[in-house]
Amino acid sequence: MHRTILASSAALLCVGYANAQPIPITNFSFEDPVFGPGGFNGNGPVPGWAAVANIGQSWGVFYPTVATWGYITSLGHQLLYTNGPTIEHVTSAQSQASTTYTLQVDVVNRPNFGANSYFIELYAGATLIARDDNSLHPPAGGYLVSTLTHSFPSSGPLIGQTLRIRLGGLNQTNFDNVRLSSARQRATPTVTAAPHLPCSTSMTLSASTTASPRATRTPTAMGARPPPFSTSTTLSASITALPRDVPDGRVLSVTSVCAVLLRKPRHSSDQPFTRASRRGRNTGYGHTTAHRSFP
Repeated sequence: MHRTILASSAALLCVGYANAQPIPITNFSFEDPVFGPGGFNGNGPVPGWAAVANIGQSWGVFYPTVATWGYITSLGHQLLYTNGPTIEHVTSAQSQASTTYTLQVDVVNRPNFGANSYFIELYAGATLIARDDNSLHPPAGGYLVSTLTHSFPSSGPLIGQTLRIRLGGLNQTNFDNVRLSSARQRATPTVTAAPHLPCSTSMTLSASTTASPRATRTPTAMGARPPPFSTSTTLSASITALPRDVPDGRVLSVTSVCAVLLRKPRHSSDQPFTRASRRGRNTGYGHTTAHRSFP
């Protein structure tokens, strides 16, 4: 028996991201205030940035050179240094629902000046949402890029909070080129096939046979033609396949089959009746047809 099952589909959501949008960072490369080669300031001020913890040690803008200090910045001429204080920048952005934020900061390793120990933090309001705790180890005089990400759900208490950036370290640490971006999460529908549904089957059969009456033989002269004799048999069947565990009205397939069997006359109209032809049994069969239809 041929069984047909139609599969239903269900929609799933696959998260993607729209193009990232930059968020302005005041004095992101620490070029303000302006100093000459080798110049720096102690305890600020640095526009857009302020010390918020471990205040008392020096921090500020520094213009390193290879000739004097053995290294340079990753971008521009100046960078941010701190000898212990935690430095904070308060952005103008508020956290948005269904949005992913990415913070990137260049961590610069000043050569021959203590161990390179740093941390970078991203806050939503007063809540820490991402932190890099000294995971990178740039070569002396070089830099590596620290990347932090955080995705906000569609709702929650952190939605609408101001985003803040904090930079710090246990001893002198240098930072440069601070950038922050946001990307809206997109729901992309995909289609997946549902599992096969079990089926039950019901079958109805009916048959009928029709035969033309056989004439009573009466003595006739040799070669006379008796009345023809034929038999036809008709067989019809209907098969219905239905799911066992689906709601009413969801018929998956309906199949109907019709077969016709036809027996040719025993004696053709142009063949004389003889004992030889009587033994010939010249019989044949018609054709069988099948039809299937699916709703």
